[in-house]
Parts: sequence; C-alpha cells; structure tokens
Amino acid sequence: MKEADELVDVLNLGRLERVPEATMGVSLAECVPSRLEILPVRGTIRDIAGLPDDTAYVRRDHDDSLRAKVAPVVGGASGIVTLISESTAGKKRSAWEAIRWTRPGEPDPWMADWWLMPSISPSDPRELLDSLGKVGPRTAIWLPKAERYFKEPGAGVGNKIAKVLRELLHDAERGPVLIITTLRTKFWRLLTAQPSEGKDLFPHVRLLLAGSSVVVPDTFSGVEEDRALSCADPRLAEAVSRAEAGRVIQYLVDVPDLQERYDTAGAGERAILDCAVDALVAAHGPWLPLDLLEAGSALHLSSGARSGLGDRWFSDAIDELTRRGNGGRSVLVEREAAGGPRFYRFDDYL
Repeated sequence: MKEADELVDVLNLGRLERVPEATMGVSLAECVPSRLEILPVRGTIRDIAGLPDDTAYVRRDHDDSLRAKVAPVVGGASGIVTLISESTAGKKRSAWEAIRWTRPGEPDPWMADWWLMPSISPSDPRELLDSLGKVGPRTAIWLPKAERYFKEPGAGVGNKIAKVLRELLHDAERGPVLIITTLRTKFWRLLTAQPSEGKDLFPHVRLLLAGSSVVVPDTFSGVEEDRALSCADPRLAEAVSRAEAGRVIQYLVDVPDLQERYDTAGAGERAILDCAVDALVAAHGPWLPLDLLEAGSALHLSSGARSGLGDRWFSDAIDELTRRGNGGRSVLVEREAAGGPRFYRFDDYL
C-alpha cells in the first residue's frame, strides 16, 4: 500500500507540474498603461484641475469586433488578436480597454485575474523568446508594434518567437492565453503575404497571424465624434473641433509633440523658426521659399553660433523640422513644385 500511495503521489505531482500557474509578467490588476507603451494623450489643454493624465476613452465602432475575439479566450480557449491601422489610431488604447472591459451587471473586469507579459514593454526579442516557456494560464502576451519581434525573416528569431507562440496557443495545459499584437498596415501585408516562387520568409509568423485581424480606422466616424463631444473631457471636444477630417487621435498625439518640438528647438531650428515668424509678420504669405529661410535664418545666428553648428546645420535643421511625428504631422510642412524650388509653412496648429 505504501508503494502504491507513493506512486499516486508521484503521478499527481507530475500532473500538477504540467499545469503551470502564470508566473511571468505583472497582474492586470496592478498594471498601469505606461508599462505597455500607452503614453498620456493630453491634447493642448493643461490648466484644468482634476483632469487625469489620459483622455476619457471614446467607444469605437471596432470595439465590438475586438471584444468578440477576446470573449472565447476569457471563456477558456487560447487565441490571438491583431489590431491594424495605417497610422496612429489608438490601437494600444483599444486593446487596453478591451482586456479591462467589465460585462454589464458584473462587478469586476472580465480578465481581472489575468497576468500581462512582458512586465514592461517593449521587450528584447531574444529575452521574450527565452521567457515564453514560462508562460502559464490566464496570461495576455502584449506585443505592440509586433514587427519589432517578427520582422527578421527566414530562420531568425522572429519565426522562432512565432513558432513558440503557435505551440502555446495549442497547449491546453498552459491555456488560456491571449496574444495581443498591433501592426501598421504595411507590416501586416509584409508579414502575412503568401510566399512567391517557393521563398517563404515568414512561415510561422504568417500562420500565427492568420485570421486575427481587427481593423482600427485612422479617423473617427461621425458617431464616434458625437460620442467624444458628449464626454465631459474638454480635450476630446477640442480635438474633435480642430482635427482635420476626423483625425482625432492624431491631433491628440501630435499637437502636444509639435508644441514641445517648437519650444525646445535647437539653435539652428530656432533660427529658421524665428525667420519664418519674421516673414509672416512682414506679410510674405504662409508659404516661404527655401532660399528665403536659408538666408534669413543665418541672420538670426552669430558667427560663433554658426561655426559651432557645422556646415550642414541648415539642412539638418530643415530635416528635423519636417520630420513627421507619430500622427503624421511636422513643425514645418514642405511643398515642392515640379522642377521648381521648395516652399515651407508652419503646421496649421502652430
């Protein structure tokens, strides 16, 4: 009897060891958005007391489709969802709200007892690969800008990560798990394209992502704009009223960035900006030719300052001022006539 009891104990121990608990990452209850690369989106309003770091969440038209993909995972079946957009559109925020959603009539979020990994995003791809073997049940694997993990072709680390994730999705003893990825459209097309002429660059990535897409529109629909205006958050009302063609998220992301870039411009950039302001005051019109900016900005620098900036200071400064932010906007907008000179103007907000 003693030997039989010992055998049962061994079998039970082995069974328990094959059903791991989630030990990687951070509990969803303790997680904050900044761990997941969800940075505060504030618009331009700063001086109203009591406003939280981030804006209120506006329910988007794609949220139902997103929750429909998450629901089976909450019910016990592992799965993957990929949020896709052309540009900055609030993909991470949508995913964050989806996993924290509370069913009507229930007191707690439907994934309240889940874990998130990596504990802070982004993760090094090789560190992520090494840690996936320790993932246990009720874990959401958070992979925004997933091209950072998957884009290395062939037998590289990207396909290895995708292969392990596919195995994890089919491992009932370690589930349920939810894999959350976000991609811009161009990377989705690259990673899911069918191989041509026998050359398959991303086989496991393509198979992992198949059927997982949820498209996040780049612009707010009219209904979404109405929802934003009905919120008590004044930053949303500002964004809806000022954003071009429904690009509300891009306005919230880019406008504070534009203001900060203007306020913290380097010496060469500041000289160009001051020259542009002088030209506007002198009624030159909004579009300013390159040669005017080059000649005028030099007058805003002392000879010592110019020598300290180097020979390429003007072209480097123009490159920085025309660099597009995450929402697609730049401090200076460039227009190049066919076969003619280049012209520049301030972004509409500035």
